[in-house]
Amino acid sequence: MENAKRILVIDDDIGMADLLADFCEEMGCEVRCVTDGREALRAAIDFRPHLITLDLEMPFLDGFEVLRLLRAHPATNRTPVVVVSVIAEDSDLTSETVCGKLAKPVRYAAFAEKIQAMLKPAV
Repeated sequence: MENAKRILVIDDDIGMADLLADFCEEMGCEVRCVTDGREALRAAIDFRPHLITLDLEMPFLDGFEVLRLLRAHPATNRTPVVVVSVIAEDSDLTSETVCGKLAKPVRYAAFAEKIQAMLKPAV
């Protein structure tokens, strides 16, 4: 997976994180999962993902705060983030802060379409 795109999955639900990781691996991506928002920024800096999927409803540090931290740090402020959450469509996040939203439960086809579109090189 030397040239594989790296995706960081941030979701406190281990089952959902594993499912999204499986989806990403099916697309040929290298994946790292974080199940605690408090670990998200460090993981993003260390892993240097090409894209992050982010749940919004998490204990301790919710996805909105994680997103704020990611956008405030120079190493992660331009990393594309796709929100994957039960409240994704209801959130008031804009295209300036996230590059997409997917509501749970997530279907592979919709997930793959969104992620592959985000990972395509700009022409």
